[in-house]
Amino acid sequence: MLTSFCVKNYKRFSELKLESLSRLNFLVGENNCGKTSLLEALLGFACGRNLSAALNFTVYRRLQFPQFNGMPTGNSTLGVGEALYNAFHDRSSQVFAFSAGLSDGSSALFEHTFSPSTYLNSFIKGDVPVPAASEITTRQVPLNSPWTQGAPVMVQAQSVSLGKWSVTEGVSTQQLSCDLQSPITATVYPQADLKLKAMFHDATTFRTDQESSKVYSHLQSHLLMEKFVAELNASFGSTGRETANRITAIENIPYPDGSVAPITVRYEDGLRLPLYALGDGLRRWYTLLGSMMTCPQSLHCIDDIDAAFHPAAHGPLARNLHALSCKYRNQLFLTTHNLEFLKAALDYLAKTGTSVLTDEVRVITLRRYGTEVRERTLDGRSALDMLDSDLELRV
Repeated sequence: MLTSFCVKNYKRFSELKLESLSRLNFLVGENNCGKTSLLEALLGFACGRNLSAALNFTVYRRLQFPQFNGMPTGNSTLGVGEALYNAFHDRSSQVFAFSAGLSDGSSALFEHTFSPSTYLNSFIKGDVPVPAASEITTRQVPLNSPWTQGAPVMVQAQSVSLGKWSVTEGVSTQQLSCDLQSPITATVYPQADLKLKAMFHDATTFRTDQESSKVYSHLQSHLLMEKFVAELNASFGSTGRETANRITAIENIPYPDGSVAPITVRYEDGLRLPLYALGDGLRRWYTLLGSMMTCPQSLHCIDDIDAAFHPAAHGPLARNLHALSCKYRNQLFLTTHNLEFLKAALDYLAKTGTSVLTDEVRVITLRRYGTEVRERTLDGRSALDMLDSDLELRV
């Protein structure tokens, strides 16, 4: 678990230090103040020297390109280059760093450095970008086509160098580097372990069949489905609206003609419904709950935590998140700009124990001042007292 975190020269942040982090950390602020960027920075730290994962979270995640194994594959070379360039707060110094203190008393620092190619530098300066011959690589790639009857045909493809990306751990010489190529799939990344296990949960992915199937697969492979169904029923019952028609099973059985069927929810009265036909609140909770169970002892970064949940469920949602984070030893970072949600969450958490708000909840307010972002960190009890007194959680 992280006890402190610092980010330097990354996107919105010239330098931002967070101290006294705890189990549940609410990141609060207006739109465009850097809440999501801070989640991405946390994930970048967790990736350590694993460049493929680190770049996917810190640079490529927001690119609107088709995906291949989680990586963007679009052919907009300059679009990828622009994303790389804009990852830095001060673009004249293309170095950003993530550091953190850990609950075992140790600390870690990862510094990322980018050296743009001549081609990308021309674009950055506003000139017409023309790659040098040394920055173009021709390689053989497989092309699958219905006319090849499943046998791939090797064709020539070109990639363009965008520059060299390096990551260094601490003050040592433990540096890993790679030549970033466009398209992204042409880049060959060095192998490295993650620093911490971490997951990112955005506000929309839960609606996709791919995400639902991924959670289902992980639950089945970990032999957790029966326990998951019990947790799912208990979670929704805790909203104060007990349902007589409880979930008995979650299935993924092909249709009789052998075609792929969606994830299906079975109720005790025999009703079967595809997951996509259910409400957004249940579908998002299915993803969050399943991920926290199958990825324990991890950082879970959840963007717009109140999205898809009815206001009546906000308090119970916070209580469930706290209980599950304790049970599966996860640390949560949750963004919101909704003070009504925050008030309901803190009110409910106050009922779970006298020390929970003080010891296990932090409210971190972010606010932009010109080109800088400042923060203020309060424990949950202090933040609730301010909200009860109609005081602003200002920096």
